[in-house]
Amino acid sequence: SPGNESFDMHAERNMNMTVENDKNVNIDGSRTTIIGRQQDDTVTGDATFLYKAKRTTTVNGLETANLNAHQTVNIKGGRDLTIIDGGDKIDITGNQSFKLDGAQT
Repeated sequence: SPGNESFDMHAERNMNMTVENDKNVNIDGSRTTIIGRQQDDTVTGDATFLYKAKRTTTVNGLETANLNAHQTVNIKGGRDLTIIDGGDKIDITGNQSFKLDGAQT
């Protein structure tokens, strides 16, 4: 019946897809992805992600970020940082500057 259509794909082993130009996907509902092993993503150009609502990220194991160029973080609305266990270590090779426009408590 109209509005109740379903399209299912199943690969018994591997599935490969090649798009020689652009690929656009529009989803009017929700999207769930479950990956049983590893995920590798490579983007050779710029990447932009826009979340128009709340975003929550949970990492149950170690997280490592390697930045090979400058990083800029702009936070509007404040920030809370709580370290539950362990310590905090910052190693800086080079100069550091600190500017505070307000009270420090």
